Amino acid sequence: MFETFTGTKKAADARLAELIASTNDCYVIRPEKVTVQEALAQWLQDHAQRVRPRTLQGYEGKPRYHVYPTLGRTALRDLQPSHVQAFYRDLLTTVSARTVLHIHRILQEGLDHALKLSYISRNPCKAVTPPRPERKGNAGHVSPRGQ
Repeated sequence: MFETFTGTKKAADARLAELIASTNDCYVIRPEKVTVQEALAQWLQDHAQRVRPRTLQGYEGKPRYHVYPTLGRTALRDLQPSHVQAFYRDLLTTVSARTVLHIHRILQEGLDHALKLSYISRNPCKAVTPPRPERKGNAGHVSPRGQ
């Protein structure tokens, strides 16, 4: 949206403030107040129709038991990659690397959704390296190419 304004600088600044305020009125909730828990809940609500019920249970359970107690009340605008990396490091003391990877994928998807909704300007999960789980059943397996 463009608008040409003629008049004093003070009047132009007042008009700019009005325009900014009118564009912010379209938010149901103010983006700077959105927490990680609220963003993930919004993603789950919008995403629920596209997944099977069992998948949805996993998407709801992992954040409820692992993400919400630690990062849930953190405002999205305050969430930094260092917070997420420390969260993963702490999780590894109680759950497997595969579970942390699942949590990373859920958190990343939820924050991508928040990015689309303009709640945040970047996804901190994109700057984090999740743990790499061990492969099951491949101990001692020799690749045919490696012969």
